[in-house]
Amino acid sequence: MSPDRPDDTRTDHDFAAAWSSEALTRSFAPSGSGMPVDLPFLFAAGQQFGRYHIVRPIGKGGMGQVYEAEELDSGRRVAIKILSRGIGDDEERERFLQEGRLAASLSHPNTVYVFGTTEVQGFLVIAMELAPSGTLKDLVIPGEPMAPPAAVDAVLQVIAGLEAAASIGILHRDVKPSNCFVAADGRVLVGDFGLSIGAVHGSGDRGTILGTPGFASPEQLRGDALDLRSDIYSVGATLFYLLAGRAPFEDQSTTGLLARVASEPPPSIATLRADVPHRLAQAIMRCLEKDPSARFANYTMLHAALEPFGSASQPPAPLVRRLTAGAVDAWITSIPAGLLTPLLGLFPLSPSHRIDGVIVAAIAVATTALYYGLLEGHWGAAAGKALLGLRVVDRSQATPGIRRGVERALAFAVPWQMVVLIVTWLVVRRVPEIAVSALDAVAGAAAFVLLFCVARPSSGFLGLHDRLSGTRVVRRRARREARDRATAIRQVSDAPFDGGEAVGPYRLSPGTAWSTGSALTVPGFDERLHRRVRIDLLPPATPPLDAVRRDLDRPGRARWLGGRRGEQSWDAYEALEGAPLADVAAARQSWSRVRYWLEDLTSEVVAGLKDGTLPPLDPGLVLLCHDGRARLLDAPQPAAVGPTADVASTQQFLYTVAASALLGVPAGGAAALPPNTPLPLAARKALLALRTSTFASPEDLRDGVRAALAGPAVLPRQRRLVQVAASAALPIALTISSLGTIVALNRQKVDREEILALQTCLGAIEQAEKGSRRSDATAQTRKTAAEIYIAEHLATEVRAPDTWARSYPNLGARGGRDRAYLALDAHRDRTPDEVRRADETVEALIAKERSGLARLTTFAGLLTTALAIAAGTSAIPALLALIGALVTGSGFTFRPCRAALVNRRGQPVSRLRALWRAVVCWSPIAAMLVSYVFRSDGTSSPALIAVQSMLLLAAIAAALWAIARPTRGLQDRLAGTWIVPR
Repeated sequence: MSPDRPDDTRTDHDFAAAWSSEALTRSFAPSGSGMPVDLPFLFAAGQQFGRYHIVRPIGKGGMGQVYEAEELDSGRRVAIKILSRGIGDDEERERFLQEGRLAASLSHPNTVYVFGTTEVQGFLVIAMELAPSGTLKDLVIPGEPMAPPAAVDAVLQVIAGLEAAASIGILHRDVKPSNCFVAADGRVLVGDFGLSIGAVHGSGDRGTILGTPGFASPEQLRGDALDLRSDIYSVGATLFYLLAGRAPFEDQSTTGLLARVASEPPPSIATLRADVPHRLAQAIMRCLEKDPSARFANYTMLHAALEPFGSASQPPAPLVRRLTAGAVDAWITSIPAGLLTPLLGLFPLSPSHRIDGVIVAAIAVATTALYYGLLEGHWGAAAGKALLGLRVVDRSQATPGIRRGVERALAFAVPWQMVVLIVTWLVVRRVPEIAVSALDAVAGAAAFVLLFCVARPSSGFLGLHDRLSGTRVVRRRARREARDRATAIRQVSDAPFDGGEAVGPYRLSPGTAWSTGSALTVPGFDERLHRRVRIDLLPPATPPLDAVRRDLDRPGRARWLGGRRGEQSWDAYEALEGAPLADVAAARQSWSRVRYWLEDLTSEVVAGLKDGTLPPLDPGLVLLCHDGRARLLDAPQPAAVGPTADVASTQQFLYTVAASALLGVPAGGAAALPPNTPLPLAARKALLALRTSTFASPEDLRDGVRAALAGPAVLPRQRRLVQVAASAALPIALTISSLGTIVALNRQKVDREEILALQTCLGAIEQAEKGSRRSDATAQTRKTAAEIYIAEHLATEVRAPDTWARSYPNLGARGGRDRAYLALDAHRDRTPDEVRRADETVEALIAKERSGLARLTTFAGLLTTALAIAAGTSAIPALLALIGALVTGSGFTFRPCRAALVNRRGQPVSRLRALWRAVVCWSPIAAMLVSYVFRSDGTSSPALIAVQSMLLLAAIAAALWAIARPTRGLQDRLAGTWIVPR
């Protein structure tokens, strides 16, 4: 339909009028004369038109007129579209029927459904679903366009309908507000497929100009071949209209309008309405790009871009999860400053180098602004938040953008670093012996209190930086797996039945025999709409279908198309393409498919319980359709007598269907079986509740199943990545920092010989103090020599504050400063001979230190060190994994990552099996540690290095496999375990 309002009596007489700016809500479709025809309304309210009683005119356009009508034989209210000029010429007639055929091939909650077509008094008529609340155009009051959330909600439904059409190869080609209808329950329905075409290989009416200029894409107005990106342009123009009250382009001149659409960039909606979020305006502008390749490539991408701006609110982030994510991101942002401080020779703790602390703070602020500004501003989440399912949004629930992301980062980093500098100046430089870790703890606690002193549970724990930047941290919207549906290009075919009996507008398969005593369901075919139907042949005395079932339009049931009572009684329903449950359940089905079937059936049975339209529940009447939906079929009416369904029996029915599909068993035996298959814990709990009929009311049933289906069907890769990263963080961090230490020490030996000498002497003193309990005479000799060497050569360095203010190497750690001053006091007087012997001893130690550093900085040395550190530090998470398996039955990282460890029956694993899994997981690291025990000379040979490298690579490969296959990594396959969402 391309309706204008009934009070619009305008007539187009020439090409210019047809393409005027007023034609923003009219399609130009060539008639036999080459021009559209807009006749006055042919019928008035109250008139009879064949089998229809006209209720009121609805609208009219170039090809047809639309009326609300009542079917006299059934009483059903429908919208009928009548070809304006009677039968018309062959081209106009075929285009009109093509609209009916294309629309009739769709059955989706967001498309107008076509019941049938016929000829009445010389007019072609299409009967379709009635949308009594008007169109989206009617919702745009002059001067009062729609609010952004309401407009986006409407367009998201338009996208759903267009995506369903595209999935069977249909391009609409006339998407606009007046072709998007509003049903009684508020659903938005895409209608008027009069200009639609099959989208096979981008086909189209090349060279023919069709569409509405204000909403048609430039390539459509040029007559080029089209694909769905042309409809995406029209969706963007429709959303623009809902927000602005006008189309993107307007011009009184047809030529000028076409030129503007073809060449001018569209105006930004943000310039017309200040309350439209910037990112929403960007999404609309992308839809309206002149080049189709610059637009969204598909409806999935467009839906994802628009969804954040809808009315559905996003819950605030849980506090613990947010703090955990913040700790991860803080650790990442601290790495650059930690590496640059020693490399640049900065002394942030030195009283004589005050500017160094400011430089380090500036590095930290710049790193934070770059890291958070780019990741959170552009993508909505930095690494920590992304891994834990959180995102940063602005007041419109959209990604804040890089500018606001940088503002948020600066509002966080500047106060934090100011607190760090104040603590450094007031505490550390007055008490230089304080540990750097203690500084971090004190400064971090103070900065945290400052930033979150305004946080309240009622506001979602908004921090100072959240309030200043107008942002907040929320849970990321759960993105469930797409329905597994068979998408095929629609093929319009001839009737599959040759010579079958005609029943109303349908034809039966040849040889179909009527029975006077029982009902029979047979296939039929609508020759005019070229679609299959299902026909129930009924005994003559069968009562008419009740009005509630007749008008039922829920997606879980087949629509009633028509029927008759008399000597030949029958009912026709839409034919749903799919397979019965018994056929599908011949093999086990994944939860990612079954969850949608359970959701569909739950919605239908709850609605049926409320309005009394629920048929007798029989798993044999469950059809699993090719579009991924589950639907309930109606048994022929006389067989529909049975016990009335109640809440308990519907739960048993739902469980039987789900268990049959999950376990791959016949429905008759599924009810007695527990759901013994790996499932998300919430899903398993809901299925067990259905099995025992736990839910007390339809509302409880709906909410309980809906909550169980809210999470992912399988463990997302990002959660598994968090688990792996948590286990590997300590070994990786310590290995990298240790290698950095080696490189920095090697640099110190070149740049500052005195620092290397002091570090060597302090190391010898500390070693001797530890060895004094073992009466190590050699160590005591080295200690004395080191003390004399310090007193003779390094007194200036000892007394210099900068020596102890170094963050790297930290010579004051473990009492180094005290030992150095004790050495000065103990050897105020020293003889030349003592100095000579001390020099010989210490210089030998320094030479050995230099040699060791030189060996360590070679590739072989760095590799050997890295392997040793990685193996040694991995022992800590390995030990924690073993303890976690025994204590929790899975591991310490499972619950924080909302994961659970189960066996093949879906039950939590035993502690013994969890322990075995941990042993398998960490066996390569254990083998590396064991290899060090059997070294003959305490050094690593090339062969040993190769073996250790292979073991480390095996551990890394297993970790990558676990991330790629989060449900079953290598250790899970060997241990007989599965990882599922909680």
